[in-house]
Amino acid sequence: AKSIGIMEDWHPITDVDLSDVTLKRGTVVFLNACDSGLHKYTKGGYFQGLSAVFLKNGAHAVISSLIPLFDDESKDFAIRFYKNLLETHSVSRSLREARIAIRDMYKDQIHWIPYVHYGSPFLEIDPTSKSMQKPGLP
Repeated sequence: AKSIGIMEDWHPITDVDLSDVTLKRGTVVFLNACDSGLHKYTKGGYFQGLSAVFLKNGAHAVISSLIPLFDDESKDFAIRFYKNLLETHSVSRSLREARIAIRDMYKDQIHWIPYVHYGSPFLEIDPTSKSMQKPGLP
């Protein structure tokens, strides 16, 4: 079984498709897609899945989901996560604060629960990086 992500044009992307992708040191990957954090343990003792392939190929952190997501709630989660990341520079703290904000925003719902962080809990981003200077957030 392969992990699969569906792109906007409905073309499936699998962990096998991404196996040759090389990422820059310190890359943070945010997979805001249904079930993107699920893994399969293989007979060889390895984890197979989208998050695992990004970590194997150089990502220092992967944020992904363990269950299906709703569009509006996942958009709000991503906005909160990235705003927090630009302010605190900490991936773990940004994830935690986004969870709290979404939990408070969508009371009695579980939209804050499914996100997981694979990687170092101490990872911080470099705010001077060109990729972080114009993230296009509202």
